[in-house]
Amino acid sequence: MTRLAAVHDAINLGQGYPDFPAPEEVKEAARRAIAEDHNQYPITWGDPTFRRAIAAKYEADYGVTFDPETEICVTCGSTEAMAASFLGILDEGDEVVVFEPFYESYNPDAILSGATGRYVILYPPDWRFDPDELAEAFGPRTRAVVVNSPHNPTGKVFTAEELGMIARLCREYDAIAITDEIYEHITYEDREHVPVATLPGMRERTVTISALSKTYSVKYAERRDLMLEVLAAAGFTADPPEGAYYVMADVTSLGFDDDVAAARHLVEDRGVATVPGSSFFSRPELGRHLLRFAFCKKLETLEAAGERLRSTR
Repeated sequence: MTRLAAVHDAINLGQGYPDFPAPEEVKEAARRAIAEDHNQYPITWGDPTFRRAIAAKYEADYGVTFDPETEICVTCGSTEAMAASFLGILDEGDEVVVFEPFYESYNPDAILSGATGRYVILYPPDWRFDPDELAEAFGPRTRAVVVNSPHNPTGKVFTAEELGMIARLCREYDAIAITDEIYEHITYEDREHVPVATLPGMRERTVTISALSKTYSVKYAERRDLMLEVLAAAGFTADPPEGAYYVMADVTSLGFDDDVAAARHLVEDRGVATVPGSSFFSRPELGRHLLRFAFCKKLETLEAAGERLRSTR
């Protein structure tokens, strides 16, 4: 969709990258690091000062203590961290529990590791799982479960109760929780992010993954509200996300029964790029009525997208 967006000069609400500058403090810190010649090869698992800072952050934010020398590893982004975790934990014949819809890299990571995915559906409008279906997904071959909260693409923030169910099953089946928490500081209203590693018995059986690119930026509540207004005015049906910066919108009210066709129509005829919802499911038919919109954009970008989307009515 990004290539199509470029061809059609479309506003790209597909990829989750901001179109506004990085915070000035971040740029100044980068300039200072360059001036001080912090540009040599670090230790393979990350600069010691950086790892100590990460450990201090988790202790300050969540009261959980990690040894920066033996329990923290720096990777080239969270995608590498996720792939390394799959390859290091899973073997051929193992099973990994994945909630769907899911971020696209999880399925290829499972394939590369030789493991089989067991998929648990998150049901709209609040994207909750069925506890019985979750329990059925665990078995003697379960080696890991992937927990992405706040969630991409739905914006769901898993509750403490839901995480407790997952933790109980991990302990019962001796499974590892691989957690994708890169949106940990992007939540709305009174939603609270709870790291799985802070739950009883989970510190030693959790691989916690986070990143800098998504977490330390701007406040998104105003952008979320504007995105919801834009979608409603254009005739889409969408529920407010609890975290992250994505909205899953239903396109059936606009007369579409195929997400790929809807996405192509929007980018080619209306100049707004999205992501087809089916790309986030193991069974594409589950997402045929959905499109994902990213609202990590300037307010004026979202307003301009709204003007174009309203012409779909």
